[in-house]
Order: sequence, then C-alpha cells, then structure tokens
Amino acid sequence: MSLIRVSVLCVALVALPALAEEPVAKPVVVEFVNPENFTDIRDRQFPSKPEENPHLKNLRKHMEKSAARYVGPGQTLLIKFNDIDLAGDLEPHTNPNLLDTRTVKSVYPPRAKLSYVLSDAQGAVIKSGDANLKDLGFDAHNGGMSSDPLRFDKRMLDKWLRTEFGNGQR
Repeated sequence: MSLIRVSVLCVALVALPALAEEPVAKPVVVEFVNPENFTDIRDRQFPSKPEENPHLKNLRKHMEKSAARYVGPGQTLLIKFNDIDLAGDLEPHTNPNLLDTRTVKSVYPPRAKLSYVLSDAQGAVIKSGDANLKDLGFDAHNGGMSSDPLRFDKRMLDKWLRTEFGNGQR
C-alpha cells in the first residue's frame, strides 16, 4: 500500500467513531444567566471568573445528576439560575490565613432565583415556572459529617426538586 492510502485509512479509522456517535441530548441542562452579577458565588477573597468558578461547576454537576431522576424518558429540564447567594459569607478577618474562609452563620442563608422549563420529546412544555428559594433554617438541620462547602445550598436545591417534581418520590 502506498503511504497516501495508509494515511487516508488511518484518518478514516480515527474519524469513523466520531461520525457514528450522534450527540445525545442531556436530560437536564443548567445555565447561569449573567453569573458575574450574582449576589454571592465567590470562591475566595479575590474571585475567579464565572466560567472558572468551582462553585458554579459543582452546582451544575450536582443539579444535572440530582434533577435527572425527576425527568422522564425523552423529557428535558432546563434550569436557568438568575441569582445565587451561597450559604455563609467571606467575612473580613484580621488573620491573613482566613481570607478565603467562608463563615457560615444563620444570618447568611442560602438563596437562589431560578426559572425552569420541563419539555417532552417533541419540545412541548409540560411544566414551567420561576422559583425564589431560600432556606432560613438551613443551620438547624443535621449536616452529618459532610465537608462539602456547598452542602447547605445543595440541600436547598434538592428539597426544591423533590417538592416541584417529586410527586412523593425521594
């Protein structure tokens, strides 16, 4: 075989799996609308860019996984976050080692404003709405042994998912 035929064959073998795979629609899509204007998504004293923010990445991953159990076959749930105020706050400290430490107190409850659209396989809207979430008693719950810095925020969002889409499911 000539070198050209071998090269073409190699390129075809590499490209073939990519052509065979059709993009699979995710059952849950999470968007952050103007995250640079969110009340509080800071991950440290000098915040990172929204697209690099570990809190937003973590919340997106959590919502995609948690909400997927409430979405039926062929359905799609679009969740758009319009504002987020994480539990706790980065308070000014005199100790430079604590600059990036989030202080969690009852005066800093988790909050979120979002909108959502649940659609069927044909794109028809099954359910939609807006939610203004806050968990004023977040610190009264037993957090267990979790060291997840977003455990209070995730619990608030999970409670909303169960209430809005659960129909008694857990």
